[in-house]
Amino acid sequence: MSYIIRKIRTPEDYSSIAEILGYVFSEPTSAENLADEDAKIPAAGSLWINEDGHLAGFDRYRLVAVNEKGEVVGYGISWRAPWTEAGELNHLLAVHPDYRKQGIGRALYRELENWAVLNGASKLNYEVNDNDASSIAFAEHRRFDRERHQFESVLELSNDGLESLMPSQSSIVIQPLSEMLEPEAEQKLYELYKGTSRDIPGISGDYFDFQEWKKWTLELPGSRPEYVLIALDGDRYVGVAHLLHQTSTESMYHEYTGVDKAYLGRGIGFALKVSAVQLAKQLKIKYLRTNNDSLNHPMLHINRDLLGYKPVPGRYKMVKKLPKENNALGNKAAKPDTNVKVEVLQALMTDKTVIKNLVQFYIYDFTEFTNEKISEQGTYPILSDLHKYWEHYDGYNAYIVKANGEIAGFVLVKQLEDERSHKLAHFFILRKFRRAGVGTQAARAIFSSVTGKWVLNQLENNYPAIAFWNRVISEAAGEDLTVRYEQGKRIQSFTIR
Repeated sequence: MSYIIRKIRTPEDYSSIAEILGYVFSEPTSAENLADEDAKIPAAGSLWINEDGHLAGFDRYRLVAVNEKGEVVGYGISWRAPWTEAGELNHLLAVHPDYRKQGIGRALYRELENWAVLNGASKLNYEVNDNDASSIAFAEHRRFDRERHQFESVLELSNDGLESLMPSQSSIVIQPLSEMLEPEAEQKLYELYKGTSRDIPGISGDYFDFQEWKKWTLELPGSRPEYVLIALDGDRYVGVAHLLHQTSTESMYHEYTGVDKAYLGRGIGFALKVSAVQLAKQLKIKYLRTNNDSLNHPMLHINRDLLGYKPVPGRYKMVKKLPKENNALGNKAAKPDTNVKVEVLQALMTDKTVIKNLVQFYIYDFTEFTNEKISEQGTYPILSDLHKYWEHYDGYNAYIVKANGEIAGFVLVKQLEDERSHKLAHFFILRKFRRAGVGTQAARAIFSSVTGKWVLNQLENNYPAIAFWNRVISEAAGEDLTVRYEQGKRIQSFTIR
């Protein structure tokens, strides 16, 4: 089958993405939920390298794989929030079951990792279901290691034995947020969340500020003030349990439980859990679902040993550290030298030998990725179609690139058979002129000279070229870009308007 990779289009892709995510998530999601999540996130992110040399800021890169019928059959996202650990990006990949084992996941992953490298990430986080052997193998093949194990558990509420659950007697009172009338109730709850989150194994990075916490806690789909249970010692908030209502499955997700460190060991966590079960039964919920880190032994004991939650498939957190040489690519964007005058000149017949000679350096640079062998005469083979640029073939155009009057490289462009598209067939800048903006300016000049559809490709292992063209095409074509992989090449199609 054939497919392309492109950035998502909202809102039209929401329904297809929600369906695909339903195959990998424990509970179904919806187009409405995805739209609600989008509304909470700024449309434009900002990433930078901090003073310690690590990736900081927030942004996301969302892609879909589309088949020949125009159907979305795969989804991938790379993202970090302002509170994500410095240097890290989080990845999620999902492919429709009918389209797995056809290279779609590989193509999506390549694009996400390219984006990570371009932006200077040093570590990738990727979650897979712990019962999905093929996804685990996929991650391990790409040198991800298992870092944490997130257990998942379900409590069926039809069990009559739950009626006998009773927390130990205590002076601690449990009330829903809906009954907390004090104006600072949400702020106090935020401080409790912030303080107790550090007790959870595996938590890293900074904590949300108040407004972000509110968006991603109290304003989550299925959250209501009645479903936030607060343990009180007088007017002090000492514990919290938060439930989310999943209407499509008549279930609830136990999103969070936390107890003030000074109150640990007094049965408050168990009391909050029992109160959550009682609330769910009052609402005629069918089952409760929750997650715990495998090292969170106290909460696992409460859930599975005391309350009777049953194990179901969970998730592994897989991590990959990017090599420093790859990581550095993201910090090597060209810094234009304002003193360099770049010219892109139509090649004349007298330039034929110049370009033929430059091709030797061009192919030599590629030997890093192709392992091309040099001949016994000490030369590399010429480009097979180079003669067409001089023998009056329609649609074949050669250009010389000059920097401050000195030869700096060449560009070969040809019109494709449909006569509406152009291919940037070969693009070469001598090493002494790289990292000075010469290549960027030359590419801009070529694209601005011919509007319409363009195609170009890189070897899929040529990360410096991928990083360069990602930047240039993003600037020139914006969102109008598709990618496909064929025979070891990464092929990009886009439109210059």
